[in-house]
Amino acid sequence: MIGLPEEELRRRHPSSASKTSSNGSSASNGAGVTRKLSFAQMRKEESAKGPCEKIVHRPQDSLFSSSSGWTNYRGFFNLAMLLLIVSNGRVALENLIKYGILISPIQWMSFMLEEASIWNWPNFAMVLLSNTTIIVVFLMEKVLEKGYLSNYFAAVFYSILIPAHLAIPAVFTLVLKGNPLCSVCALSVFVVESLKLVSYIHVNYWCRCARLDKAIETKKKDDAARHEMSPPEMASLYPASLNLCNLYYFMFAPTLCYELRFPRSVRRRKIFLIKRFTELVFLSFLIAALVQQWIVPIVHNSMRPLNEMEFGRSLERLLKLAIPNIVIWLIGFYTLFHAMLNFVAEILKFADREFYRDFWNSETIQYFWRTWNIPVHRWAARHIYFPMMRNKYNKFSAMIVVFFVSAFFHEYLVSIPLHMFRLWAYYGMMAQIPLSLITDYVVKGGRAGNVIVWLSLIVGQPLAILMYFHDWQFSYCIVVVFLKTWGLRARLFTSGKLRFVMISMYKTSFKDQTYFLYWLPDPKVLGVCNGINEVYELAVSEKQRAEFVNVSETILSSVWSESMSKKLFTISSVLCNSHCTISFTTKRTFVLNVNHDLSRLAFIMEEMLKCIESFIVEKNQQKLLKAKKTVPEVPVKRRKVPKKAIEWDED
Repeated sequence: MIGLPEEELRRRHPSSASKTSSNGSSASNGAGVTRKLSFAQMRKEESAKGPCEKIVHRPQDSLFSSSSGWTNYRGFFNLAMLLLIVSNGRVALENLIKYGILISPIQWMSFMLEEASIWNWPNFAMVLLSNTTIIVVFLMEKVLEKGYLSNYFAAVFYSILIPAHLAIPAVFTLVLKGNPLCSVCALSVFVVESLKLVSYIHVNYWCRCARLDKAIETKKKDDAARHEMSPPEMASLYPASLNLCNLYYFMFAPTLCYELRFPRSVRRRKIFLIKRFTELVFLSFLIAALVQQWIVPIVHNSMRPLNEMEFGRSLERLLKLAIPNIVIWLIGFYTLFHAMLNFVAEILKFADREFYRDFWNSETIQYFWRTWNIPVHRWAARHIYFPMMRNKYNKFSAMIVVFFVSAFFHEYLVSIPLHMFRLWAYYGMMAQIPLSLITDYVVKGGRAGNVIVWLSLIVGQPLAILMYFHDWQFSYCIVVVFLKTWGLRARLFTSGKLRFVMISMYKTSFKDQTYFLYWLPDPKVLGVCNGINEVYELAVSEKQRAEFVNVSETILSSVWSESMSKKLFTISSVLCNSHCTISFTTKRTFVLNVNHDLSRLAFIMEEMLKCIESFIVEKNQQKLLKAKKTVPEVPVKRRKVPKKAIEWDED
């Protein structure tokens, strides 16, 4: 290598040995001789030589040059992992310092016992009633197997039944307004059942066609069905497979594609079941803890930049939300597709455990959607994509229909539990079509394609979360006044539109003089008036309010409302026609300046009268409702008045 001319060395390419070497130090010279010594061994040999024999300079490339053949960058990988751990550790420490410990297992248990209990109406009742559709489909297939009804009638009947199976629980969810999380779980059951029933209906139709020796050639072209079994085999198994045991096994099995004969494992592995169950429980609680501690504060703090349309701060909040979102998404993926589905498959002895493939190496959007959710991909290919291809549709049209169906179900599982239709999930799924064209034909896969796939997950999901939470908070934040012993406190009601924002006020005193301390949420003004001729006000920001009550901005609204309702703000000094000082239990103070505008006092008193009037109207409406619901009194025959007076005991 020492005698090689420089021009030949510059043209040298790394050998296969240099690429596969564990230490990355071997290289090939011009004569084809492979150097096997590491740099440490070479330095040891050089140190053994005399001063005159040591060679200082030789023709060689820098290690970062592609022609050097150097492939060992493990140190940089370790550095990247260390930086990732340190940066996330800093974020976690900052979160704990800023917000404290927000994780509350007591709230989890309360939610599980109250909202997520099996007695929670209407979600649990709807899941139980979903068996009605399953029984109806089974009875219909029995009738069709006997030949009493035609396939055309079955197609019309199922075209009404399956959409009704999805529409009825949606209507109940919208009307009864249960907990959104429980509603998502209940509606997910209906979506899975609908997909399974479609597969069950299709396969039984193919079996009837095989038994009647019809449409066999068409079915053979279906790539999703040809690997299952031959038509004679299908026809021989079909009547016997039509039973409730087989149907309910399929309804509980971790697959969406029905088969007459599923692959079964020999036994149940107890250690495997314990591992998967432990992972399922632990990771579920971990996700809940991360959401409560990490996601909720970021989302709450992102609402103000979104409301004020501050692009820079909104982008910063979006990127801040991206990291915990992708972490929770990966944990959720492992929990669902590995722990939960393997646990169910092991109980049912279901042998096909390919629930996902290497989606993390996806270089195109299409490959990602084909590999990250294998049960859904198999169902879409078997019952949508290949049937459309058989009917002379092109691949692009079939792909659009598949994405449209997926977008519909995404929006179905988000908009209905939240009781609002913003279509962000639908738009996000349909945006995958142009993105897939970019990764397929513009970028053409490779490392850049993999980066685009990960960027779509890192940025797209947090953006949808912020949009839905912003719209949900705006749609359901209605402020109504509650009057109690001269205290007016804000209370949230769920309604369609923002009607009015009333004042929050309570009565206090200073040096035997009556004052009214009030809070105007829009604009954010804290004030004091005596109801006659004095008004003191101060515009305060969220940061100033948080410092005043000594809490984080995340829980500021609840603490501030509670402080107003409990009358924790007190007047410590009043200098007539100059300023007023308000103090809190934290020894912090606000100095309110006098407002000489007399119309301001009239406005404050008018707002207070509106509060009282609204409260009276609300109370009267409640009394009317109670009067309508009361049971009419049954007339009781009174006893005759005794002639002698009754002596009453004063006690």
